[in-house]
Amino acid sequence: DAASAKFAAGMTHAFAKRDGEAWVATFLERDDIRRLPDEVISRTLLLMPQTKQIWDFATAFGSEVEQGYWSRINMPGVGDDRATVEFVVGHLLAVNRARDAATLAAYRGSGLPSEIVVRILTEAAREQLRDGTGSNDHSMFLFSVEELLQRLDKTDDVSEDQVARLEWTYLAMLEHSRRPPVVLHKTLSTNPEFFVQVLRSVYRPAPDSDIQEEVADDNIQMRALARHAYGLLRSWHRVPGENGGVIDSAALQEWVKRARALCAEAGRGDIGDQQIGNVLASSPAEPDGVWPAKAVREVIERTPSQHLQTGVMLGIHNNRGGTRRGLTDGGAQERSIASRYHEYARATQLEWPRTSALLEQIARSYEDQGQQHDQRAERTDWSL
Repeated sequence: DAASAKFAAGMTHAFAKRDGEAWVATFLERDDIRRLPDEVISRTLLLMPQTKQIWDFATAFGSEVEQGYWSRINMPGVGDDRATVEFVVGHLLAVNRARDAATLAAYRGSGLPSEIVVRILTEAAREQLRDGTGSNDHSMFLFSVEELLQRLDKTDDVSEDQVARLEWTYLAMLEHSRRPPVVLHKTLSTNPEFFVQVLRSVYRPAPDSDIQEEVADDNIQMRALARHAYGLLRSWHRVPGENGGVIDSAALQEWVKRARALCAEAGRGDIGDQQIGNVLASSPAEPDGVWPAKAVREVIERTPSQHLQTGVMLGIHNNRGGTRRGLTDGGAQERSIASRYHEYARATQLEWPRTSALLEQIARSYEDQGQQHDQRAERTDWSL
């Protein structure tokens, strides 16, 4: 009965704790223990200390006992010994507990081989969080993913393709994490074909392009892919050709030329220009403080596309993020920003007239926003 089972469990745990490995070995080697059902043996082993001795007994009792034990064991308390961590991780993976393996590897597995880390992340992505898990479990798993990816960043035995696939899998988690999808961002900035592939996952061909594409039968999978791709484009701020805050003008020009051609072929020329403009908005300034970098100004001058300029404007506003102000502060913040863009426009008007006009347009958009905040502040002040 239940009461007897609880009493026996308490006694077993107490003897194992008091008398250690010698008592455990004598107890588990008894013939009457070995005749117990596999389920009972698994539960008995779970009462014992989490040691290599118990894990060896679980193996010796057979696959059913071993699987039952590792399926239900609480997170094993192991030290930093690499062989022990690797042993436990392997058994957790064998019973489809890759997320628990990820937690153990993140906290204790600093010496794990890269191929095991890749396997953990790959299999963990296929598992659902168990019923009843809370936000702490999600936060812990996010930390584990970040930690393991950062570990892979420091190795040279994992290809960028492998890391890129993992980043794509975990993109929704990484977008606002301390470890962004840096390899995917790099691939977007160096591979126009990949950029267009991502773009095609989000946007359909323009109606006037006369390009017809088959719609995938699996709408759920298609929508999930679109969300991933959109999140990647939204988090992408690395200007093609940029390295260490300096942009290679020739590399940027070549990337833009190829990307625009591929977008046009795919019937996505306008939205492609807008996305290109969006990433150009993340351009660094020149050493003299004038924005954008000269390489980006050259692209704007050579690309008579209103959609590209719209993308730059949207990128500027989106990159700013949220603001904080008092109820009656008005639009002082926006007027300050507008003044800065007016200065950029004056500094570029002789050599880069198209860029200068765009900068004036950005300045006026901030002035309009400032006026709206002024009016809102006046109404608030009057009501107070």
